[in-house]
Amino acid sequence: MQGLVPGKPLLAGMPVLVVALAAVLLVVYRRLQDAKY
Repeated sequence: MQGLVPGKPLLAGMPVLVVALAAVLLVVYRRLQDAKY
């Protein structure tokens, strides 16, 4: 994998991905809750 460089930019970007994923899951969860009622 060419992305694995000493600086590890992927590792530095992981928190951003985690936050984005959590936000998406929260939106989906709220939409599902709205659909129930």
